[in-house]
Amino acid sequence: MATLTPRQANLKIRAHLEKGAGIYARHPSLGERYFKARVSGDTLEIYNGFSWFSVPRGTTFNNGNGSAGDLFTY
Repeated sequence: MATLTPRQANLKIRAHLEKGAGIYARHPSLGERYFKARVSGDTLEIYNGFSWFSVPRGTTFNNGNGSAGDLFTY
């Protein structure tokens, strides 16, 4: 699987968020629902409603509990 750039991952997250739902991130340092995404320099960041977080490589994004599988891995 090709590695996504921060901008490519940002576009994927934004496309998912346009459907009206949050997106979930699964990684040891992340693990909740997020509502916005942005690229700052070369860093992908996501927002949980209170704070922005840098997204580490290897983070898997999905629809949450009971989802039909992962959407993509950053």
